[in-house]
Amino acid sequence: ISREFVANYPVAVPGRDEQVRIIEGLNAATSEVVAAIDAAQREIALIQEFRTRMIADVVTGKLDVRALAASLPETAGQEASLDDQSEDEDLDDLPDDLEPEEAAA
Repeated sequence: ISREFVANYPVAVPGRDEQVRIIEGLNAATSEVVAAIDAAQREIALIQEFRTRMIADVVTGKLDVRALAASLPETAGQEASLDDQSEDEDLDDLPDDLEPEEAAA
């Protein structure tokens, strides 16, 4: 479409007062959604901050995750925990042409 065609196409535009009323109506109609989005964004930021703090506590040793893991409920259908698996079992799953040193890299 050429610029001339679009420039010559008639467009109905409401008056300034009606535009202001439309905007006010839209703002009123969407205010609850905007408030919910703002609240969700604040919660996300707090959860991210909490996650960062938890990671820092685990890395620095302020939080012992073994004690927390012991208090978690058992998962149904869990066949073996990571502690029960030996390193040899993990190496058995490697492709034949891949050496263990390459897998660690």
